[in-house]
Amino acid sequence: LIVDPVCSIVFEAEPEEEGIMRRPPRRRDDRLVNRALVGRSLLEGAGMLLILLAIFGVAFGRGQGETDARALTFTALVGANLALVVSNRSSSVAGALHSRKNPAMRWVSGAAIVMLVAVLYVPFLRDLFHFSTLHANDLGLCAAAIALSFTWFEGLKWWYGRRA
Repeated sequence: LIVDPVCSIVFEAEPEEEGIMRRPPRRRDDRLVNRALVGRSLLEGAGMLLILLAIFGVAFGRGQGETDARALTFTALVGANLALVVSNRSSSVAGALHSRKNPAMRWVSGAAIVMLVAVLYVPFLRDLFHFSTLHANDLGLCAAAIALSFTWFEGLKWWYGRRA
């Protein structure tokens, strides 16, 4: 839903960051995929997993059923994936939040949100996915999880950038 279009369309259409030509090139003997990149990716995924498990647990802790927990977790997952994309659009902390225009990002994000709304609120699709309808307090919980995910991604970016 998100990863493939982002990798093949959004990141390819992403404009260059300001000052990219003033950065030194990587060393010839450096690997394209190094330990730091793998470590950061694993930490991003592990942080997202913990947040999603917490959402699932909160749903059951509030006495909600499986369909509520599934809908909450899926909504938070889609939002966290979009937050991950926004975070990784730039190598600087919060750099992707600046107004770099990328119509492909808007189209992919919009399509993901429309599909999410459809599976949550169109009865046939909601039944197909075994979701319940989310209410305002549920959406608030998902928004908090997405914000926490974005903060985690940006914190990791800062930490790894500081170490580089």
